[in-house]
Amino acid sequence: MVKEIGNFLRNYNFLSLTKSTVDEATKLPSDNWKKKGINFSKVAVAVGAEIPAYIAVSSLRWCGFFNPPLPQPPEFPIPHNNVDFMDVSTQRALWDWKPELKADIQEGISMCLSDKWNVFQVVGEWCIANSFEHPNYAKPTFLTVSEPLENGTSFRDVTLAFSKLKQKDKTAIFDAVYHQTEIKPVSAAGKQVYQDLRAIASKLTQGNEGFKNTFQEFAQKAAAEEPAVEEAPLSARTTLAPQNALRVPTPASLYPTVAPSSRYEPYVPTFNRPAEYANG
Repeated sequence: MVKEIGNFLRNYNFLSLTKSTVDEATKLPSDNWKKKGINFSKVAVAVGAEIPAYIAVSSLRWCGFFNPPLPQPPEFPIPHNNVDFMDVSTQRALWDWKPELKADIQEGISMCLSDKWNVFQVVGEWCIANSFEHPNYAKPTFLTVSEPLENGTSFRDVTLAFSKLKQKDKTAIFDAVYHQTEIKPVSAAGKQVYQDLRAIASKLTQGNEGFKNTFQEFAQKAAAEEPAVEEAPLSARTTLAPQNALRVPTPASLYPTVAPSSRYEPYVPTFNRPAEYANG
């Protein structure tokens, strides 16, 4: 009974109670007015209980209880080259981001600059995490030839260590990397894999030419796919009436020209401006 209530609270959406009651009422026989009245009363009670139920469930979810389960990540076609792999990895990471944050980091990727994230590091982590999550994908060359860490750990070593982790640790690593949040408590082995993953991504951004070239092509592709701002047609644009050109006074027009003399005489300006400037 408790499990059923928990499942109901997790899967509850606004008006779902009314919809389920209506569906149930339509299946009942209504060959006379008495039965129709009973069905109508059931629907009325469900509608009346919908608002307090919605407020109660929303309050519980605001406190962190009975949050709805996340849907499964979308399935993508197998990438065929490095740029496709980076594109698929980015889509996998951003599929459940909030719209405003998603638009913000996408703009940062297309511009190769962001105030909130180091987009090179973030995309590198997404590529590594996606290669762990989908081992059947062909690995991009910038990962297979990546430089090992200072302790000698290579990308292949981290991949093997990740495959030996428990599912709880794998889920925590994916959640932290894809959402760029602090990692939840994991085992010592899981923490080491997470740290090595981020360290390898940092190596990619420092000296891996394959990663840099791939990111540049991917950023250009992302910028080209952004919707262009349509300009108003020429006939609909407002045309300003031509204005008289503003004459800016120059030193030559403010002061009279002094004719050269045979001997040196100090120049003393008269300060008698023409009438057109005095009136202005």
